[in-house]
Amino acid sequence: MTVSSNMNFDAAIRRLYPDAVPNVDYVITADVEGRQSIAHWDYNDVPLPTLEDIQTAWEEVLDNPPKDPLTPAEELLAVKLQLASVLKINAEKEIELQKLKEQNAFLIVNGAQKEIELQSIKEQNASILLILAQNNLV
Repeated sequence: MTVSSNMNFDAAIRRLYPDAVPNVDYVITADVEGRQSIAHWDYNDVPLPTLEDIQTAWEEVLDNPPKDPLTPAEELLAVKLQLASVLKINAEKEIELQKLKEQNAFLIVNGAQKEIELQSIKEQNASILLILAQNNLV
């Protein structure tokens, strides 16, 4: 199958089979006039795409071109932005954790105070029962 030079076989195949690896799963060649053809096809037992498949995929590429890959500087910036986002979330979680620790400490102190109050009430009750027993009222 050979097609005129105005169609990009590689882009069309990548649209059809995004996981196919160029020069491994398929090889595209072009003659001196720029006409392209598939010189090798061995992609996961998938049959060789038809000219119609390639043309349809090429039209999709033209209608919705793939994004240009990021430059190394853009990729680094994207990673830095992701890292900043993760660090911000981590800081927010640390603040939440600190607040929870403070609340927990308050509850522990409050619980200890209630335990002391309860012990005092038990002692008062014991004193009252002792007085009642000494006066034969129980």
